[in-house]
Amino acid sequence: MPDIKTLEIYRYIADLGSFQAAAKNMGLSLSAISLQMKRLEEFAQLKLFDRSKKPPRLTRDGLIYLDKVVAVLKEWQELEPDDMQHQTQKSLTIGTVHSVLSSFLPSALMAFRNDMPELDIIVRLDESFELEAELQSGAIDVAIISKPSKDMTDIIYHHLKEEDLVLIASSRVTGNNVINIFRDNPYVRFNRSARVSLKIDKWFEQQGLDITSGMEIDTLEGVIALVYAGLGVSIVPMASSRLFPSDIKIIPLKDASKREVVLAVPRINRNNHTIHDLLACCEKAIDDESQ
Repeated sequence: MPDIKTLEIYRYIADLGSFQAAAKNMGLSLSAISLQMKRLEEFAQLKLFDRSKKPPRLTRDGLIYLDKVVAVLKEWQELEPDDMQHQTQKSLTIGTVHSVLSSFLPSALMAFRNDMPELDIIVRLDESFELEAELQSGAIDVAIISKPSKDMTDIIYHHLKEEDLVLIASSRVTGNNVINIFRDNPYVRFNRSARVSLKIDKWFEQQGLDITSGMEIDTLEGVIALVYAGLGVSIVPMASSRLFPSDIKIIPLKDASKREVVLAVPRINRNNHTIHDLLACCEKAIDDESQ
């Protein structure tokens, strides 16, 4: 009979798409992963993977079996004492995207520090895609990111806020017709590797606009500074009104998707009291900011 570790490997392969990615994220060798999966197939008496594909893909039987594995893992996690991690946790590593650090996170961390004065807090900055991978590998404990279009089965996503996508331009730019503004001004791109950029590109496609950016910058503050100086126009998430100069032009985009900001937690840590305290501090900081 397979052990819990084998079932977790199977779920990781399904989530990450390959044996190699699962091996890397779990700190195991590829040969060890392959051997475990062969033994799992023998136990299940099913062909779980189509090995004629590169990388191997789950078969129909494999997808049905995955649902059973996820259910077993969920039941196993229910056996974990609620306060087990709370009793032993000495530090918390928080991954976050730049725009969150520039909006509500400092206030949340101030309150969180008051609640947990003995806890060592480490903050890491990266993009949502990378932070989600670090969360799965155990490199970070929790991540504040843009919600993915498809949830990972081993991660719980706690909703924090939604942010409108807006056009920003220098006050010297005339008119409020969004299409004309983009046609008449250079475009400053907000970090194309950020998850929100997929929503921005989709909006351009829906509007039939073929945009070429003359500049690209990684941070929201950087984009705002360049636009304010008159170097172009941009689309950014409305992360916090206090980030924008009072005289910068802000035009909401009709029919554009919103960015959902979430606090992502490994499912295995769902009962972690420290993380729940952080979630409560984030929710309060967001409420205070919206007042």
